[in-house]
Amino acid sequence: APPVSLCSRTQAKAVIQGIHRYYSRQVLEPSIRGFLSILEKTFPRNDLYLFELLQNAVDDGAMKICFVASPNGQALMFRHNGRPFAALDCLGLASVGLSTKADGSRRTIGFMGIGFKAVYKRFAKVTVYNETWCFSFAKCAGATSAMEPLHAWVMKPIWSDAPPSAAASFRTQAPPSWCHFVLESPISGGSGGSGTKGTNGFNSSFTGLT
Repeated sequence: APPVSLCSRTQAKAVIQGIHRYYSRQVLEPSIRGFLSILEKTFPRNDLYLFELLQNAVDDGAMKICFVASPNGQALMFRHNGRPFAALDCLGLASVGLSTKADGSRRTIGFMGIGFKAVYKRFAKVTVYNETWCFSFAKCAGATSAMEPLHAWVMKPIWSDAPPSAAASFRTQAPPSWCHFVLESPISGGSGGSGTKGTNGFNSSFTGLT
């Protein structure tokens, strides 16, 4: 069985709030602004997030992996029973230029933290949670000033005291120790191998993977 996280929820919340404060300043730096300005052009396909999530789960040693669509077609749940999140993983999901491969755990988040960000090509809100951690990246919680880049929100996690309401709408549930990713607010359109999609079009991308 995967090891239980040694971090308390109080400590997890402090970590997420610290990452948010740190990147609220860092997104104003020219190098970060430059990365964020080309984020939309980084991923030629809008279904690459599926492969990134699967790869992360495999790297975590997951034996069970599941994709589930919400009944209304407006959210997607991905979850697995691999290694629980740690503080460094949360920092990696928010960061640019940080990989967690070096800690010996085999976890990856894509090259220099960019791989996971493929999800933002398709969704405007992502919530990550298990029994200890619960935080989201949401476009509605994006720029707090006119000086911030448009995509600053992808580096600024927001702590949540409970999973999003969409999590309760899925027909099947999993143990709270599993790593859960709730992808919401699908972005219409996009280009690449999966074609132009409407808000419900992402269902075809993971048919047969559940």
